[in-house]
Amino acid sequence: MDLAALEREIELDKAKNKVPLIVLADAGTPIFGHVDNISRLREICSTHGMWLHLRGHSLASLAITRTTDNMSRFLESITLPLGIWLGIPGLPTATVYSETLVPYLMDNPGRKLISLPIWTTFQCLGPDEIKKRFCNSFESCHTLWKRIEKYPSIRLLSQSPGGEGGIMTVSELTARPIDTSVLFEVAASTVVFQFVPENVEGRVPPYYDKLNSWLGQMLQRDCPLVNITLCEVENGEIVLRYCPLEPQPGSHEPPDFDVFVACLEQQIDILSATVRHKVEFQKLVETSPCLRTVEIDGWAGLGGVRYQPVAFKDDQLTDHVKEQLNNLNVNLVERLRTTDAAFSLGEGGDGLACVRFGMVTGDTDVGELLSLVETAGHEEEESGKVLDTMAEVVKRGIEAATIELQRESDEQLWQEGILRSVPVVGSFVNWLSPHAKSPGIKGRSLDLTAGIVASTENIYRYHMQSSPNQQPLEQTSVGHSRSSSASSSQPQQQQPQQS
Repeated sequence: MDLAALEREIELDKAKNKVPLIVLADAGTPIFGHVDNISRLREICSTHGMWLHLRGHSLASLAITRTTDNMSRFLESITLPLGIWLGIPGLPTATVYSETLVPYLMDNPGRKLISLPIWTTFQCLGPDEIKKRFCNSFESCHTLWKRIEKYPSIRLLSQSPGGEGGIMTVSELTARPIDTSVLFEVAASTVVFQFVPENVEGRVPPYYDKLNSWLGQMLQRDCPLVNITLCEVENGEIVLRYCPLEPQPGSHEPPDFDVFVACLEQQIDILSATVRHKVEFQKLVETSPCLRTVEIDGWAGLGGVRYQPVAFKDDQLTDHVKEQLNNLNVNLVERLRTTDAAFSLGEGGDGLACVRFGMVTGDTDVGELLSLVETAGHEEEESGKVLDTMAEVVKRGIEAATIELQRESDEQLWQEGILRSVPVVGSFVNWLSPHAKSPGIKGRSLDLTAGIVASTENIYRYHMQSSPNQQPLEQTSVGHSRSSSASSSQPQQQQPQQS
């Protein structure tokens, strides 16, 4: 708390004939666990006749030691969230105040009934068990701080345990009386840290927020006994917070810091390698003629790339081309995942699919990964050309068959006479001059291998399937065959095929 600003606000309120009533001080702020200057706040409140109320997790340290000063003279009231500290849901929060200051509050007998769950909990656990749990909580904060402060890429943001220089331990707190203001500075209730670039002060780059979010998720998954939570602070940064005074309900197992530190070291190596390789990754993508960098929201890995054929210019991406590009990259990811499950499908800010690269280790060859994407992308692109050619063959075949069937229908109509098609009259003409026996309109079949439309007369008239040595009675070429579509750059020759 800015004490100078507090005094200015008090003086401004008095100048406006307002009466300042209470100051809410923190013995452990909600996230970082910092402690206000309680001694100085006591002087300000006494000077202006104000009520001083204290809150925060460091108040739990009052249960593990004896203080040298009288709390009723030092503070007017404190808040004790016992349900949070003991991991008992539904336990009411207690506000402790000086009875001599507000004696009329004791006139309400109903307040004793409200405090019954707290009394029952104390009777069940006993003072020794409660003191033991609080001691273990402060001791674990002290231990974790000492274990991780050696890493240059880890920045500690919370209050340092042990007071100035960190020389006082929790065991020393329980062995001798201590001043209240000193007690709150020595007993750290929270450890807050984040992964940062080495030798960097101030706010970290936004990319490191994604890295810290990933780090927190990995620690939560691999070390569930160490209760790590992710917090977003005022400046938008993501930090990792360990607070043993906020245990999971029913969970009182001691944390295994050996496993936690080993896991943290492993993840730091991965994070450092990813940051280092990301620079090379971006340079290689920029120099590639067919790869484009894609920004993926909330993704902590190397990033995303989109395979874009050279023929697709950035300034000529119509909706139809974007749809083709999207389908190409979706198929590309499926092809890549058959060889390496590390590739995954991502989506950029433009809504188009891309190849997503995750976290990497120090021995990862980024150039080889990108080369694999380029090769697979080229193969998928060529495969798409073959499918496009086949689709064109089918389309042309249908058009050719339709034209031929219409032509035969018109020829038959003229041969038989138009009057046969007129209602009533056609029946009379057919009676006078019956139909001559004719084969009717022949069907058409499309041979995809040869790329031709052939008559179905052999099949339906003679009840036999086509054989390699039997040539259809009629055939029409409609385009490239499947064998020739794979090499569209070579001139094609139409050869009559047998079906």
